[in-house]
Amino acid sequence: MPSWSDTSMPEGILEEWERIIRKVVGIDPPTDQEGKADSIELPFSHGAKLRVISWKDEVNNMAYSGTDSDSVRALCGKLETYLIRFCLVIQVMRGICGESGMNEIDEKTAELAIMLTEYFRNMESRIAPEIDAGILNNRFTMLLGNLRDSFTTFQAVAEALKLGISESSVKRFLRNGGRDFIMKESHGRYRKI
Repeated sequence: MPSWSDTSMPEGILEEWERIIRKVVGIDPPTDQEGKADSIELPFSHGAKLRVISWKDEVNNMAYSGTDSDSVRALCGKLETYLIRFCLVIQVMRGICGESGMNEIDEKTAELAIMLTEYFRNMESRIAPEIDAGILNNRFTMLLGNLRDSFTTFQAVAEALKLGISESSVKRFLRNGGRDFIMKESHGRYRKI
């Protein structure tokens, strides 16, 4: 890994980034008849919609059905949400920078969002085998360290929230990911192995 340094970003780049962000923040949504802010809609162009659907059918669904790993399957679901969000962010940024319009999500944006989504899949796939093999990440190691030998779902969730772990993540861990570290004693009660 390259070392970090205290070298400052060139002034021109910082000024350009500030200009772009100010434009994004300055976007005024239309107002309704009562003067209340209405939402801005960016529908998918026909081509962009077809490209996103193709990615889901040919890439993401194949990855989902081609594995028995719960962590890979969970990732597939997250990536579908990420893709849509990336489309929105990229289209707005391209519009602000004058590279496209901002009336719809176009094919280029869909392609860029897919590339970014696949980057995250590739990064996650590097650690998914370790998760499946029973190697805990630091947050779950800390969570187990903070719990008694025998604990309830409620206690695990309360402790997880203190560590910044969502309720759904800790419940998924208790259900699937912690099988090498915990055992279920009864409904809602677990014991460390």
